[in-house]
Amino acid sequence: MNIIVQRADLARALTAVSKAVEKRNTIPILGCVHLDATAGELRIRGTDLDIEITSVLPASVAEPGRVCVDAGRLLDIARKMAGDEVTLSLAAEKLTVKAGRSRFNLATLPWQDFPTLSDGQFDAEFEFDLAALVSHVSFAQSSEQTRIYICGIHLHTKDGNLVAVATDGHRMAVRRAPLPDGGAAMPAVTLPTKAVSALPKGAAKVSVSTRKIRVEVGDIVLLSKLIDAPFPDYERVIPTGGTLAKARRADLLAAADRVGCIETNGARAAKFSFDGPTCRIVFASGSSGEAYEEVDVEYGGEPFDIGFNYRYIADIMGALQGETVTLRLAAGLPGHFTADGDGLCVCMPMRH
Repeated sequence: MNIIVQRADLARALTAVSKAVEKRNTIPILGCVHLDATAGELRIRGTDLDIEITSVLPASVAEPGRVCVDAGRLLDIARKMAGDEVTLSLAAEKLTVKAGRSRFNLATLPWQDFPTLSDGQFDAEFEFDLAALVSHVSFAQSSEQTRIYICGIHLHTKDGNLVAVATDGHRMAVRRAPLPDGGAAMPAVTLPTKAVSALPKGAAKVSVSTRKIRVEVGDIVLLSKLIDAPFPDYERVIPTGGTLAKARRADLLAAADRVGCIETNGARAAKFSFDGPTCRIVFASGSSGEAYEEVDVEYGGEPFDIGFNYRYIADIMGALQGETVTLRLAAGLPGHFTADGDGLCVCMPMRH
């Protein structure tokens, strides 16, 4: 292998691919990226056996070749080297990386040992900005590995829409978008958290089967296994009754964020009191003191108190869109939040 690439292109490609590489693992080859130089291009690939990311960048190839090299080291070098062009050459099982007056000789591993995820057959293929859709619900994903079936984002079709859902058992976010051409055949699937965070942004070619998803944006391709467990029947927990209250979304977001200034020891239960045109938020945090906020609302019901995790409310207000948010409130039921657009959120109440 003997090639020349633009340093900025190399750094960008390695940044994308490294999202699939585990920094700590017991299998050395999984800490590497696979470099494959052919006529006019360098293909870089990384995997953790569950997701695989590939990026292709233009290259001046004097001698084609393949090799595996530590992902983190090569990325750090590409980011810090001076000069616009980087030369990569392979000799005696060492990859030499040169730019300007800098030179590095890196240990390598055999490219034949690098694993590959097989694409397989897909049930549906369509054009869609998947990263934009899931960005509105990703905050509600669970990180509790004992409940792997909610450690990700559930995607399914309903009533002519593509629906994304995430929940951690305490809060839930749902977002809908018009179903793209070709999407009707898509099976219901759950995309794991790591794949969600690595999704390439922008209009994508999306291919889905019951076991894998493939997302291609420009020169970046993500291939991921899916969570092999049924997602809960989330629609059962969406409240339909209760009294409505309306407020400016920005006001609730700012108020919920400010009361957190006195948080100590992770206690986050705040009291939300609705009475006529006002919602009063009271947050007490042990020895730190108390915080009080008032937000203008439209509320015509009886005085009503409910406790919420103030941070969850701030997250929900940040995820919803539109100027006005509508709250559906009822004793003993979760809070139901909607705003302009095609999203809704549910938040479980807390003792206050």
